[in-house]
Amino acid sequence: GFADDGREYVIDLAPGQRTPMPWVNVVANAGFGFTVSAEGGGYAWSINSQKNALTRWTNDAVRDDPGDVLYVRDADSGAFWSATPAPARAPTACEVRHGRGYTRFRQQLAGVASDLVQFVLVHDPVKVSVLRLKNLTDRARQLDVTAYVQWTLGANGEDTAAHVVTARDDVCGALVARNDWRADYVGRIAFADLGGQVGEWTCDRGEFLGAQGHLSAPAALRQGVPLSGACGAGLEPCAALRATVRLQAGEEREVVFLLGEAADMQSARALVMRYRQAKPEAILDEVRRHWQDIGDAVQVTTPDRRLDLLVNGWLPYQIISCRLHARTAFYQASGAWGFRDQLQDVAALVLSAPHLVREHLLRAAGRQFVEGDVQHWWLPPSGAGVRTRIADDRLWLPYVTAHYVRTTGDGGVLDESVAFLEGQPLPDDRIDDFATPKASSESGTL
Repeated sequence: GFADDGREYVIDLAPGQRTPMPWVNVVANAGFGFTVSAEGGGYAWSINSQKNALTRWTNDAVRDDPGDVLYVRDADSGAFWSATPAPARAPTACEVRHGRGYTRFRQQLAGVASDLVQFVLVHDPVKVSVLRLKNLTDRARQLDVTAYVQWTLGANGEDTAAHVVTARDDVCGALVARNDWRADYVGRIAFADLGGQVGEWTCDRGEFLGAQGHLSAPAALRQGVPLSGACGAGLEPCAALRATVRLQAGEEREVVFLLGEAADMQSARALVMRYRQAKPEAILDEVRRHWQDIGDAVQVTTPDRRLDLLVNGWLPYQIISCRLHARTAFYQASGAWGFRDQLQDVAALVLSAPHLVREHLLRAAGRQFVEGDVQHWWLPPSGAGVRTRIADDRLWLPYVTAHYVRTTGDGGVLDESVAFLEGQPLPDDRIDDFATPKASSESGTL
């Protein structure tokens, strides 16, 4: 149920308990994000949630595997578990809190309390996972924290392993990966960093998981063996980073895991170094304020408290984070803009986020052909998409434009000039055509 005056949705999982279906939070900024379920499942992407998944997207409701995991291992007993209910489930209860822009997992096991909060920065392409561990016993403890990422670096459903090359960057020490066999993303660098505290690492998934191994019981954790430092081409690519955390009785320490992607190596290093030195709580506060400012812009009081909770923050958050920024969820990961769909979405934001409405009106206007029809949907950054005979798409641009101008008074948007598209017209015997049109020399005002 809702908590903190509706700002969080709390799921209390008893030992071994699951939600009936994955209960997912879509956490994103305009160019980067991740999904995370109540058990910790989900995936991350950069720029386009369908074409440039950093980790593997899955909608397998039975397994709900995560694309990245934080494991904790007791060095004395050899017992290990994940900081989220999946994949290495601890025999303990877990409190899960989905917030606007973050999700938190809290559990206690073997005398250790863990608090994991995951979020995306307001602007930068980085997923931040902050794991706090507290020793609840009266003796010193040594815990190994292992961060694991299974790289995809490609479109959902594609087998990209043969093209992903991994390395450890000599400058910042993060593990990096690239896949240059993808036209729109050549040269981009994905990275994984465990706060610069790494003692051991590997980029070989076979080594970490073992023969026919699974995320629920990786061989490297079962056997407690050192990680070899393997990297390069020809591996089943991953990033596994291990750091040792020593806790005195009652002591609490924090480990920060960064997962992201940048345009090049220099930009990736800069992001890693910047957020190693940042204060995670201050960044999370910025994320909270960002979504609170949007959610608080419109507040309603009705006889139905359930309606109030949704309208007062959660539905605007879902529209922006899921429908505009991410364009993905558990059951569909399209990564595409829909001409009709996203115009319908932004119509609800004219009071809470009018700048996003204005921006999208011009974006949609730019997907109209000189003949007057439009792309039914298109994929950024290439603009490839489907030209169709669907007629009602064209009704939504004037409708939402009128709604925006009437509500905000911003008549200036009507004078903004946008180029049309040019492409091969649909043959008489075709109802649609997938192609990449080009910008026309002809333009017009909105």
